[in-house]
Amino acid sequence: MNDYTVIITENKKVSADAYRMTLKTEKNLPEIIGGQFLQLAIPGRPDMPLRRPFCICQFHGRFISIYYAVVGKGTAVMAGMKKGTETKCALPLGNGFVLKDEYKNVALIGGGLGVAPLLPVIKSYPGKSFRAYLGYKSAVHIILKDEFAAACESVIATDDGSYGLRGFPTDALANDIKNGYKPDVLLVCGPKPMMKAARDIANAYNIDAYMTGEDRMGCGVGACLVCTCAVLDDGGEYQNLRSCADGPVFDLKKVKL
Repeated sequence: MNDYTVIITENKKVSADAYRMTLKTEKNLPEIIGGQFLQLAIPGRPDMPLRRPFCICQFHGRFISIYYAVVGKGTAVMAGMKKGTETKCALPLGNGFVLKDEYKNVALIGGGLGVAPLLPVIKSYPGKSFRAYLGYKSAVHIILKDEFAAACESVIATDDGSYGLRGFPTDALANDIKNGYKPDVLLVCGPKPMMKAARDIANAYNIDAYMTGEDRMGCGVGACLVCTCAVLDDGGEYQNLRSCADGPVFDLKKVKL
């Protein structure tokens, strides 16, 4: 983990409820694995001392992009931050998706902003074959469509059918598996009902599956215990692990959803 001074080069609303913020660091970025995150400080707000966690979505050289929605006071302030604003962030944090050599065909299943942590996995593992299943409420909520399409085969589903398939990304995955698609592993991020559906598919077809969650975090380094997640241990008992330090990536079949 390193602490960086960063300057906002872009802060733009890119869908009905999502913003993209691009940050320029004062030095080149370290190695980053898809699934890791950063903690961003809200500058000039002593009433908001805790940094906010965001998945690392796009990165190259000295630039890094995150996607966020306005869900509270902190993100409401972020939405108004201007180009040129200087702040601090700590990165990379957490454990990303570590893919075994035998995982040749990888299915990415994301819902809403949950698609953002999955895109950098493709960059982290250029030798593997990826297929992305992306779900959104409607056409106006779609993000990263072109980026996924450029990186791998992708399928888009919307709840109302206003773009792509009508339904959920897990429906599209299940249909493809029935028609012969054989993923070696599922990587999942999004709403809990979607993650439960992905887990059902993984169990039904004996496929390994991993998830990264959207838990609220405090310190980001495992000290405050705000982001505990119940995960089955080898003895079959649930243990409270820290999403920030022990995760945020966990075995989907072991997580209590």
